Amino acid sequence: MEIPKDYIVLFAIAPLVLIFPALLGELGAITGIVLILLFVLFVAYVAYRESRRATPTFRSAEVLERMDSVELATAVAGTTGGGGGPGAGDLYETGDVGDAKQDGRPGWMLLALALLALVGLVLGAWAMTEGTEGILEEFAISGTVFGATIATLVLSVEDIFLTAEPARRGAPAIGVGNVIGSVVFSVTAKVGIIALAGGTLLITSDLFSWHLPALVVINGFAAYALFTGHLKRWHGATLLVGYIAYWAISFSVFGLVPVEEAEGPDDAQQPSIGAPAVPGEPDDD
Repeated sequence: MEIPKDYIVLFAIAPLVLIFPALLGELGAITGIVLILLFVLFVAYVAYRESRRATPTFRSAEVLERMDSVELATAVAGTTGGGGGPGAGDLYETGDVGDAKQDGRPGWMLLALALLALVGLVLGAWAMTEGTEGILEEFAISGTVFGATIATLVLSVEDIFLTAEPARRGAPAIGVGNVIGSVVFSVTAKVGIIALAGGTLLITSDLFSWHLPALVVINGFAAYALFTGHLKRWHGATLLVGYIAYWAISFSVFGLVPVEEAEGPDDAQQPSIGAPAVPGEPDDD
């Protein structure tokens, strides 16, 4: 597949925008607003680029599903009146995406389903918040590590399907677009919203010493894989190994905070169950 090189460059450098806030040691309202504006600029740039391409790279899945097979084949082949230009038909194969039929359910039912899904998202977010607080208190796991591993994996299940399904059906560019958009949104608008909603947030040293460098390296390799134009199994294997290594190091080195030590019956030093949320000196009494 062919992904415009400027999209891949934006994808590769997106995590670097977090370096400046990390050096400041905190995320404030001004930083949050700037990050949100950066995402708005990204969306505007993609919209502009796609509007000027004879064969857009990141076609809407709904547009593809509503097109019949003949129209889709003609558009991808670059034989429509607009003229595809050199290589326009090589962006991606469409497979059977064009065979899908339009949803015939009435509008009120679709609206009701959307509202039901929204309620489910809110309830799910509440349940995950409650569960997260219990896990952090019970196991004394670093909040940064938990959010960067377990919470992210759970929340990314939907993204995995949104990425794999288009590729399985012959439109991998849609999946790649989802990956690029998700990464850019996560390091810009999502961080900005967190800063605005939570007030000024302090950045711990492990974010700059481990989590951010790991993101830059792994994301950089993913950009390289996309740049080749041919995603291969060894690319996938390398990325999965890198992700597993990130998990292992995050939990083994940065996952658990130091715990208070209390004297046991035999004056042995045993770790306390109630570890402090932030490392500190134990009370003298």
